[in-house]
Amino acid sequence: MSLKIQTALLPQKHIDFSQSLVGIGGFVRALLRTGPKSFDQVWRMAYADDSDWPSKPSAEQVMLAIIILFSIGQLEHVGDGRFGLIG
Repeated sequence: MSLKIQTALLPQKHIDFSQSLVGIGGFVRALLRTGPKSFDQVWRMAYADDSDWPSKPSAEQVMLAIIILFSIGQLEHVGDGRFGLIG
């Protein structure tokens, strides 16, 4: 199990940075610079055709990236189902 988590978290020769949870987490942080958003808003922006991200992350990948960002103290819940950057 731990090998699967490591494979999803960090880029390797078989997983591009844009498909790793660390990479997607950075992209999510960039999307939240304009202000707090709900999960649906973040996922729609990340999956949009005009997104400048090289891959289209799944809803599961975006959710896991958000959980990681909460876990390391980068996001906070601001109410109404929205979350934003700390600081």
